[in-house]
Amino acid sequence: MFRIDVAEDGGKRVFEPESETSVVLTRTAQRSHVKVFLMTQGETRIPFEARLNHAADPVTGDEYRYYTFEAFGCLPTDKPGTGSLEPRDESFWKHRAAAALVVYGRRYDGLESPPERNRVLLEGRFYTRLDFGFDS
Repeated sequence: MFRIDVAEDGGKRVFEPESETSVVLTRTAQRSHVKVFLMTQGETRIPFEARLNHAADPVTGDEYRYYTFEAFGCLPTDKPGTGSLEPRDESFWKHRAAAALVVYGRRYDGLESPPERNRVLLEGRFYTRLDFGFDS
């Protein structure tokens, strides 16, 4: 299960000790609300861009934020053919990235927020921390 941890450079990261998977924010893209992340597990390195969106629950009126993937496995600035992610593995890694993003929240604060506050829209469905096994 992902948690907030200290990165090798002394900054923060989202980390899952069981799989030794790490996700760090590398920069914010020039396009507004797009953040660039790097997910690593062993020798596997997967860059991705996620757009931060805001919405309100139509029933409760509670505001929430959600991420959508803009690019995954390679970035728009990468040279064509430089992505190392096999197409058959993309869904698995996107779900892993989604779990990390709900923990990341807005700025490594996802575990401090109510579980419905941070979401990821993936394959037409909103995911929250509760969908990834967090109790609250």
